Formats: sequence, C-alpha cells, structure tokens
Amino acid sequence: MSHIDVALETAEFAPVFPCLPSKRPATKHGFHDATTDPKRITAWWTRHPDHLVAIPTEGLLVVDLDDRPGKPPAWHTWVELAEPHGWSVTDDHGKPLVRMVATPSGGVHIYHRLPKGTEVRNSASKLGPGIDVRANGGYVIAAGSRLPDGREYEQLCPFADPIPEAPAWLIEAASSAPAPELPERRPAYGGTRYGVQALEAELGRLALATEGTRNETLVRAAFRAGQLAGGGELDAYHAHDQLLAVAIRIGLPQSEAEHTIRSGMRSGAQQPRQAPS
Repeated sequence: MSHIDVALETAEFAPVFPCLPSKRPATKHGFHDATTDPKRITAWWTRHPDHLVAIPTEGLLVVDLDDRPGKPPAWHTWVELAEPHGWSVTDDHGKPLVRMVATPSGGVHIYHRLPKGTEVRNSASKLGPGIDVRANGGYVIAAGSRLPDGREYEQLCPFADPIPEAPAWLIEAASSAPAPELPERRPAYGGTRYGVQALEAELGRLALATEGTRNETLVRAAFRAGQLAGGGELDAYHAHDQLLAVAIRIGLPQSEAEHTIRSGMRSGAQQPRQAPS
C-alpha cells in the first residue's frame, strides 16, 4: 500500500500529517498541520511519496513499548502492570479489545482514546522501563508507514473499532508525578546561582542552534544540565521544562525532544558537576 493510501485510510479515524523518514515533521507547524482533507493529503504525498504518515495524539493515549538495553522486555513489564487491572488483547469471544501497531524497532504502540477534557502529557519510562506515553502534544507514526530500508509499522491483529477508551488506572498512572528517573536531590526552585547561570548559557546556545545541529545541541545541553542536577546545582525538573520549552520553540518535535532531554539528563547525572570551590 502506498503512503497516499495509508494516509487516506488513516484519515478516516484521525487527522494525519507527513513526517520525514527520520520521524521529524515535514511541515512547518508539525502536528498542528494535521488534516483529514483528502485533497490536501493527496497533494502532500504526491509531492513526497516517501514521507511517513503521522497521527497527532491529541485526544489519544498511546502506550509506546520499546526495549531498553539492560532492562526487562518492555512488553513483559507492560503485561505485569496491566493484567492485574483486567487488561487483555481480546474478549472471551476473540473480539479485539485493543488497537496495536508493531514498530520497525521491535516495539509496539497500543492505542487508547482519552475521555473528553482529560489532559495527559507525554512521558518517557514513567510507567516502567521502555514504556513511554504519547498523548496531548505528541504524535505517532501510523500503521502502514514504511522506512526507506523497507521496515514497516505493521498492524497487529484486527483493530478494535472504535479505539477503546483509556481505563482510569492507566490515565491516573500516566498523569501522576514524573517517575524518579531524574536525580532526587532538589535544591531551591531553579537551583543555585551557579547552576541557573550555567543552564541559561545552555538555553542560549540551544536557542541559537542552526538547523541540522539542533538535536545534537539539545543532547549536549541535557547532558550538562543532568551533571549540574546530579551535583545539586539545578532543580532537575525545572531544567527539564526549560530545555523542552526552547526545543519546541526552535522546531524540534516535542515527543522526541522530551525523550532526548530525559536520556541526556540521566546520563549527565552519572557524572555530577558542582560549582568550582
């Protein structure tokens, strides 16, 4: 199936927009440009048939399972988390209860609808190692999209229709305070004078980063912020939010930026840095 066909079929249940093979948005405003208009969709993918089909996760809660090195398989962790709450792939008659997509990296996307008015933020590994959440302000690649090397986002089993509503326990878990992956030691809001000034310098460099260097600059900034947070010079959660705000402002996709920041800060925290004595 061509990407035009995938996009038109997907648009029957959700707005779509094109992404580059790198999974970065191919439009100026990213997921804000998503549409269900067949003419606009056809025009996009006629010009760029290799672009992936992406779905904004506004109004959705997509559980993104992806194994992490040295951690238990994400699927096993998810099943251990979800089964006690009665989660299952099918009902007693074999009817699908979920909508799942296999990703080219070997992961799985599990789709849920959010009740109207419910706010859930994107998160990385909050529910467990390798269990990310894509919700308000994020996006995922749709089933049927193919990478240049031929690997595909594949539909797993018949889709439940309509998309099942996220259960209360999952919404509560995804909406709870951030998982303690960032350093627990928290200075006064913002951090010490040294830490805040160092963060401001990193934010300035990130804001001025040119296209093609922005993600690399964000990686370095997150690592250095993690070092300072690990040394007690920065409030890690404040640093995370400041980095994410600038990353979004310069055009980096929120979901990927959030993952980059958390990963970089965790790595930096393993090499703590403090103000020179």
